[in-house]
Amino acid sequence: MMSQQKRKLYRIHLLLSLSLVYGCKSSQSNLLLNQKPMPMPSSNAQTALSPSPTLSPAPSPAPSQTPNAELKIQALSPAEIQEVAANPLVDANNRFALKLFNVLAEEHKQKNIFVSPLSVSLAFQMVLNGADGKNRAEMAQALEIDQFTPEQVNRGAHLLMRKLLKPAADIQLEVANAIFANDRYHLLPEFAKINQDNFLAEIRNLHFTNGPTQTEINAWVSQQTHTKIPSVLEPLEDPVEAEFWENNVVMYLINALYFKANWTHKFETFETQQKVFTLADGQKKQVPMMRQFNTFRYLGPDPADLNRNFQAIELPYGKGRQLGMYIFLPSYGASLSQMIREMGYLDLKKLFDSFVSEPGSLSLPKFKLKDEFDLIKPMQALNMLMAFEGGDFSKMIQAEDTLKISKAFQKSLIEVNEEGTEAAAVTVIEMAPLPSSEPMRRIEMIVDRPFMYLIRDNETGQILFMGNVYDPSVEA
Repeated sequence: MMSQQKRKLYRIHLLLSLSLVYGCKSSQSNLLLNQKPMPMPSSNAQTALSPSPTLSPAPSPAPSQTPNAELKIQALSPAEIQEVAANPLVDANNRFALKLFNVLAEEHKQKNIFVSPLSVSLAFQMVLNGADGKNRAEMAQALEIDQFTPEQVNRGAHLLMRKLLKPAADIQLEVANAIFANDRYHLLPEFAKINQDNFLAEIRNLHFTNGPTQTEINAWVSQQTHTKIPSVLEPLEDPVEAEFWENNVVMYLINALYFKANWTHKFETFETQQKVFTLADGQKKQVPMMRQFNTFRYLGPDPADLNRNFQAIELPYGKGRQLGMYIFLPSYGASLSQMIREMGYLDLKKLFDSFVSEPGSLSLPKFKLKDEFDLIKPMQALNMLMAFEGGDFSKMIQAEDTLKISKAFQKSLIEVNEEGTEAAAVTVIEMAPLPSSEPMRRIEMIVDRPFMYLIRDNETGQILFMGNVYDPSVEA
């Protein structure tokens, strides 16, 4: 009897051992095939690799990744909701939004543009956590947050992200951050933890390899934007450039923003007709123009207290109207570029509080746009200089090298049609060492000339996206 029990226990033990062996082999194969990221060192760990003394890449251990940032997202408490509503960081972000948009509009005169200034703010605020000294002060001033402590910026961004995520059942709004770090450098644990805790950033510590690393970063971007922005990086074809990239790019800090929602009141497709749209140079084009009859939140042109020369209207999203698209149309004879410049001097809270409900009709062209901006020149125009020339980023990595922002760009897209709006934006920052009147009582607003628009969270006032349309028939 004892002999049979021993044999039975032995067989069970043998089967379990074989299962563990084959299970481990299968897991390792899957990890290597999927190119998962390497584990992030804990705050007490000092085991990251220092810069490689040679250009030959060392073999990477079996990778892993930090827990999904969404697992950390918790609903705001009533006290936190009140804190977000009174958050001065929102006003600061909006001031930066108008400054950046004005610079881009001047740089791309009379061209359709679409950008997410919030995505730019969040990406650079993550970088700010690695900056110090005069470099940090200069970056903060350009971002309009020099009056805040680092703790105030981080907490404000954290609460704002949690507030914006999934604002309603019928509105998709997703914010994601990630840091893809080259394991040839010591990423400081405190820098990683601050961005992980406050910006919900996913940290991936990778052995940068030309091809697989870009593929992994692109896969993350594509997933966060629901495939609307499938890639932001391309593998390098020249072997020398590829080898240099593998050993000298320190990290990528990336923000992704995705939005999709239907109008509270959809445009009827049978109302859409070909209508004339007058370009800035006077040329006329036939474009598909949507039309809707409703009661709108509207702002008439040129009341004396705001000294403006435009009219504006809101198109809300979802049943709860938590978000809305605001259309700003210059008065006849006024230019769009002039209106954009003048908006930078307006009190935005007073502006949006001045909208009143009015019955009438709105005619709006359908439009679709893909865009890409290099952010280095615009940020330099806002007096952020040291960060791109070699600033103090000593809080980011443990190294003697002086770092700089070697690349900063955003890819974005928007589509506006009868159903609603879909928009996405990805901001990428690459770090590398230095080489050696009275409101109208009955309105008829026809958007038949160049106009500006923005998408705003009505509960916080945070501007999410901004754009202008000079020619709605042009997609790119």
